[in-house]
Amino acid sequence: MTGKTRAEELREKAARLQRQQAAAHDQTAAGTHPGHDQAAAEPVLAKPVRSTLDLPPAVHRDLQRWLGESAVRLGKARLTKQDVLEALVKRLLVDETLTKLILADLKEGQ
Repeated sequence: MTGKTRAEELREKAARLQRQQAAAHDQTAAGTHPGHDQAAAEPVLAKPVRSTLDLPPAVHRDLQRWLGESAVRLGKARLTKQDVLEALVKRLLVDETLTKLILADLKEGQ
């Protein structure tokens, strides 16, 4: 036992996390990203951020149908909107062709 109280341990942990967040913020401001430099501070762990989406009823029904059909194609019992939206966002961020298609849809007001 180190002789530290629980409150002292929590204060030390909070200070350590604050230093890590400050280092990550400094790297981002400098144009680098945490985890990309071997000498960089440990990446800051964070909880996922919840995003909600409101869909028209017809689009929701079509998406539900698509999820069911796609689950069968993948040999899964179930495919969730979370699975699909996460994959879609990840692809959107790296696929320039998809980005152009989405921007064109947005420009048309869809």
